[in-house]
Amino acid sequence: MSGVWLGFDAVDTWMFRDGRPFNQGDAGASVMRSVFPPFPPTLVGAVRALLWRRALGGAKWDDQIKRKLGNGTNWLKGATLGPLRFGSPLVLHDGQPVFPVPLHLVEGKVKDTNDRKLTFLRPADNVIHCDLGDKRLPTPAEALEGIKTISDRWVTQEGMERILNGKVPDKDQLIPTGKLWNTESRVGISIDPGTRVVRESQLYMASHVRLCENVRLAVEMQGWNAEVPNGLTPVAGEHRMAEVQALEKEIVLPEPVTPEKDGQIVLIAISPVAPDDKG
Repeated sequence: MSGVWLGFDAVDTWMFRDGRPFNQGDAGASVMRSVFPPFPPTLVGAVRALLWRRALGGAKWDDQIKRKLGNGTNWLKGATLGPLRFGSPLVLHDGQPVFPVPLHLVEGKVKDTNDRKLTFLRPADNVIHCDLGDKRLPTPAEALEGIKTISDRWVTQEGMERILNGKVPDKDQLIPTGKLWNTESRVGISIDPGTRVVRESQLYMASHVRLCENVRLAVEMQGWNAEVPNGLTPVAGEHRMAEVQALEKEIVLPEPVTPEKDGQIVLIAISPVAPDDKG
């Protein structure tokens, strides 16, 4: 994509709730956990709302919208983006993107030592009959003990480039999640809108996300034919606010690798995808 990159800075904390309801049968309290980074439609909706209020002034369907969005775009339909196109939401650390560690990169302990080592999973040489049928199950490239996926760290741009080239990243190219953001628990209680009195047995707990210093979200947008407005816009649950502004520099993602010869390849999605029936 080639367009404008928008940065999202948190004014306070954010809450991107998961799909679980607050009322999970617990009369005392139910816990909602935040999902971070958010799913793409969350940021797309925030950008559309900002454009609608600041650039279009909440205008009705008229020639002004047609000029900026293109003829045939129904702004009132959430699933109709017209010429607008958005890239994957990215987490930026010191201005550079960081990525979730791909699932085929795992960590284990070297036998008879306390050293931890990274290695890749690859299809096994032998076919094994299992509940999935006859499959070549993933097997580590090196014999390590206690192998597990890496869910508590993110990989830098340089580390992802090494992964794409079939090389294990250096340990300093993995950033602990705690250096990017932390979670904070909040306790609330339901209030009757008519009486403004609290409701009994309606306590709930929510998990908010607080970004660390020099961490922000970014998303690329194409198809907007006017100046991109900067400003505050609600994003996520509880109308938490974000400061949105166009970034001065384009974010350059790692280049995809062309295999030198036919063989096995790895596809890495940096945001949720919905494959079709052929996928």
